[in-house]
Amino acid sequence: MYNPIEIQLANEIAERLNDPNSVTQYLKYAKQYPHKVLREKLEYVCSLPDRKITNSRGAYFIFLVETQLRDNKWRGFNYRNDGRPGH
Repeated sequence: MYNPIEIQLANEIAERLNDPNSVTQYLKYAKQYPHKVLREKLEYVCSLPDRKITNSRGAYFIFLVETQLRDNKWRGFNYRNDGRPGH
């Protein structure tokens, strides 16, 4: 299941993006992907002016993460949840 750090990160993402309905998706991301990268994407999305957001910040965050997945930019790397490469 999810550890407290993953739960905390998912809740932080949901809160900052005002997107509580997507918390289960954020939990999956927190379990699977480097927290450092998720936080970087979160900071980027939150830094955008409202006029740059066409749908919602949550939707844009999910788009960025899913695009990176589709492009296999994390493939071949085994990251631990603390953001450091694993074995």
